[in-house]
This record gives sequence, C-alpha cells and structure tokens, in this order.
Amino acid sequence: MKTWLSSIAMSDLRSIVTGVAKDRLILARRVTLEFHAACLALGETPEAYAKLQHLLDGEVRRHPMGRFSIYYCLRETDVIVIRMLESAQHVAGRSTPNAP
Repeated sequence: MKTWLSSIAMSDLRSIVTGVAKDRLILARRVTLEFHAACLALGETPEAYAKLQHLLDGEVRRHPMGRFSIYYCLRETDVIVIRMLESAQHVAGRSTPNAP
C-alpha cells in the first residue's frame, strides 16, 4: 500500500522536529528519519496496529513509536497518516482527525 501524510500530519511532524531541534540538531534528523521509516513500514503492514474504536467509528489506527504515536487510517490501496503526536497527547483532545 502507498502511504500518504495529511497536511495536519506534516504540520505535526514539523512541530515535533522543530521542538527537538531547539536542543539537538542531530537528534532532530534521526527523529525525522525514524518517522519516515515508520510511515513507509505502515504501507507494508497496514493492519499491524489496533483500531481505536472511539475515533471515526474505529477507522483510525494508532502506531506507538517511543514517546510519539502515529494515527492513520486505511483507504482501499492507501494508508493515510492523519496525525503524529506525543503519546501523552490524546488525538481526541486535539483537532478531530479528518480522514479522507
């Protein structure tokens, strides 16, 4: 499956990397590469992570990644990454994800 990032997910990633880069530029680069690899891996094993029944009628899945989480949904032949947040943040407490 092909993996796509929503504009909100891209904004989330920029915020995460910018926050990390304030203190450690090399770590910011590593975080970017880890997110990129994790998103690509979702295309290979899209059903590997559990559905969140309380979000969009169970259409959203969560991939925990250290202190972060990637929220995504499946659409026919695509994986759509809708949010990337610190795991302490709850996606429902943020702007509601817009699943394409």
